[in-house]
Amino acid sequence: MGLLLAVSTILAQASEAGQPAAEAPRPGFDFVDLLIRWAMTFGWALVGAISMGVAIIIMLKFFTWATVEIDEWEEVKKGNIAVAIILAAVIIGAAVVVAVCVIP
Repeated sequence: MGLLLAVSTILAQASEAGQPAAEAPRPGFDFVDLLIRWAMTFGWALVGAISMGVAIIIMLKFFTWATVEIDEWEEVKKGNIAVAIILAAVIIGAAVVVAVCVIP
């Protein structure tokens, strides 16, 4: 507690001694900052897209390997809606997991 009081006293004396305070953000449009933020957003989108693609491919391969008794893709080609809904649920589930992990 004494250390906190000493630090606050020193800081108060330094600000009274005429030392400049921290510079406030300047108003206006900063184009460089805009470009940096745009590049960061594009980078995160790229990371998310690549991660999503890889995760969905791995998840579908694993799901196909785990369900040896049925060929899901052949059933979807035949028009089996139930299998298509299950595959869609697997894809959406993998997408949700990757999306939560990739959010910055």
